[in-house]
Amino acid sequence: MAHGQAVARGRVLSRACHGKQTIYLNVVAPLNKKDSAMIRQDFLDSVECLEDVVYKTVKGHEMKLDLYRPKGGPRERTPLLILLHGGGWFRQDKKHEVVERFLNWMGEEVILKDGWQIAAVEYRMLKDHAEFPDQLYDCCDAVRYMIRHAEKYGVDPRNILVGGSSAGGYAAVMMASETKKWKEDPELADIDFDIAAAVSFSGVLDVEWIVKSGDRKVDETGDGRIRYCMQCLLSRGRLHDEKLWKESSPRSYMGPQSRPCLLVYGTADSLVTPDHAADMYRQAKEMGLDWEELAVINGEHNFAPGTAEQPTVPDTRSIYRTARDFLRRHLR
Repeated sequence: MAHGQAVARGRVLSRACHGKQTIYLNVVAPLNKKDSAMIRQDFLDSVECLEDVVYKTVKGHEMKLDLYRPKGGPRERTPLLILLHGGGWFRQDKKHEVVERFLNWMGEEVILKDGWQIAAVEYRMLKDHAEFPDQLYDCCDAVRYMIRHAEKYGVDPRNILVGGSSAGGYAAVMMASETKKWKEDPELADIDFDIAAAVSFSGVLDVEWIVKSGDRKVDETGDGRIRYCMQCLLSRGRLHDEKLWKESSPRSYMGPQSRPCLLVYGTADSLVTPDHAADMYRQAKEMGLDWEELAVINGEHNFAPGTAEQPTVPDTRSIYRTARDFLRRHLR
């Protein structure tokens, strides 16, 4: 299949769109209120999704993205928000979180009022026998594809924004500091870019810190969740490779070239320890970087309340409003 052809397989956009049909380029699926109960119908009626755009092929496997935009497509070049899902490098996909998080809390503002487009990107994970830096190759090549076809999709290459949660937040921070290193598709390798700004929700920011934290959790409580996630990123055989820790850590790439970044983390996160995010922010400010932090009080991983009696402060709507406003301020 040629790059850019969009074909739905089986159920179309199981969480965001509806119907069982084949969708080709410029034939789009409406969003479905049944899967989006908290989103107003007039918003759903005003947004369309161009599903399964192939941005590259790796060893015969098509890598795809879903493009959300105002119905009828953009009337002028628009900012593009690259959306990277979480899942610990072993589960979830490009449809996860799009409706229940970003479209719910940010979609109406950024798609309809601001006119942005959102590209939810598929990247390789454990099931694809992937390891570092495959995720970064994919995320950066997806951006290169959209820049290569900026006129076709109505994208402003100066205003590429990145947002991600957990494993996706890791990639977002990486892309705030380094993109040229992560090239794989020879058809896209001539395109260099830097993003306008990034937001990381509960992302891994310092690989060594998190690997060692995961080891302690296993020894002290038997909680092996984050160790498994880091094995999925690095591979089991290289989990304690100190050279790889440095090469794969967003902290290693921080420098004067780093683009603005918002670090959002929960103070009660039992998966990705929050102290490492606070320390990363401290270092960014010492380096004079245009980075900000939002510590979500009582927030667990991805900001579920730490306990039913202690809601997060700020609440979810305010968290995403802060992220939206941060990205808006850094458009070029």
